Amino acid sequence: VHNAFGTGADLTMPERYAIIHQPLLALSRPHLSDWRDVLLNIAGFMPLGLFFCAWFSLQRPAAFPAFLTILLGIAISLGIEVMQAYLPDRTSDLRDAIANALGTVMGVSLYRIRFVRTLLAEGGSVRQR
Repeated sequence: VHNAFGTGADLTMPERYAIIHQPLLALSRPHLSDWRDVLLNIAGFMPLGLFFCAWFSLQRPAAFPAFLTILLGIAISLGIEVMQAYLPDRTSDLRDAIANALGTVMGVSLYRIRFVRTLLAEGGSVRQR
């Protein structure tokens, strides 16, 4: 690839690319800018906790909808973080997995509030029990 903006050296791409020693679920040092990412991860998984807990609550065989929802959130979060370990421009971080799991728990907790269940029932999303 040649630099089109001036006289720069050409960039040669190797035929094979491999990530050497990419850490899996590393725990990086916290920075102030990380708080935004943590809050986004929590907020991103809250709907998963809320709506899957509502859905599992409607299913007759589901004995423990909150527990199943939290397990699902943890499994999805770990799946995302493991996949990120194999992507060249992404990092696999344990803090993200914990924040995602916390977001799932917060969504489940939100569903347990009677007012929220009433709102979902009025919107036609969930039957009231």
